[in-house]
Amino acid sequence: MIYHNKRELKAVIDDRLSSLLLPKCYVLDAPFHENAGDILIWGGEIEFLSNKNIEVKGVYSYNTFRFNINIDSDTFICIHGGGNFNDLYPEHLDFLQRVVDTYPHTRIIVFPQTIYFKDSIIAKARFERLKQHDNLYICGRDGRSYQLLKKYFVEERSLLVPDMAFYIPDSQLQKYSKPDKKGRLLIERVDVEATAKNGIFVRDGFDEVSDWPSFQHSFTKASFVAKVLNNLYQKLPFAAFRTILNVIWNAYYPIHCRLMTKEGVRFISPYSIIYTTRLHGAILSILLGKDVVIYDNSYGKNYEFYQTWLKDFPNVSFVSNK
Repeated sequence: MIYHNKRELKAVIDDRLSSLLLPKCYVLDAPFHENAGDILIWGGEIEFLSNKNIEVKGVYSYNTFRFNINIDSDTFICIHGGGNFNDLYPEHLDFLQRVVDTYPHTRIIVFPQTIYFKDSIIAKARFERLKQHDNLYICGRDGRSYQLLKKYFVEERSLLVPDMAFYIPDSQLQKYSKPDKKGRLLIERVDVEATAKNGIFVRDGFDEVSDWPSFQHSFTKASFVAKVLNNLYQKLPFAAFRTILNVIWNAYYPIHCRLMTKEGVRFISPYSIIYTTRLHGAILSILLGKDVVIYDNSYGKNYEFYQTWLKDFPNVSFVSNK
């Protein structure tokens, strides 16, 4: 298929997910952290559910969810999408497995994920357990991920769906946008998915080189409360205290998402051309109407997404950095 714009990708999401929905849902593994990309995914997920008139009964991270909730037959579970269906971030797959084991008859939809395993034995073992749940649907976010699903999971319950951030309405982003007065921005990731120097040989000539502000700086206005809550959670592992933190996190989460989205838009919007090693640096730039040059991450995530959905977008290109 050939796709030319964000509107067409939004239509693919509608076409491939709408028939699976039930009237109510819980959203689990929500990004209670400082990654602006995950917050953009979240924004699209919530907009999609709202557009389909789904009642969201609760939103929880993998830390804040408690497995004592009774889920009715008219209610499904959605698992937040992104790039954590792999052996780099095993806590998310561990959480999914526990959800699957705890709710063996509940419909579960894993929103679009990049799926990547360095070890095929681990991949096969993970999927062998997951496929025992006969009402679990998993969305691959790119062609390679979809092929892995068809190989290791159940083909009839495997879907190819673009990133949910494409469901964010323009109005939600444009209200935070700044005038386009600068030249070139390089968004260069500094985490575990970075390649050596990100493979970018020429870093001169950019007006700014930075990762997401929340990663580049110790504290930002958008991330301050989240960092404090998460640090307390790790340093004070007492059940009663964590229960209180969970309540605070669940109440604060909508504010956190609004602040992180605003920070991301104000980071990118002043520039006319965006060069990025972060997938959601590219996606947010596309949503803001920028010219975009995409470099890869450490394991091919950006390239696979570009090849599947973006290669025919005007003003979007991919440059190999291997």
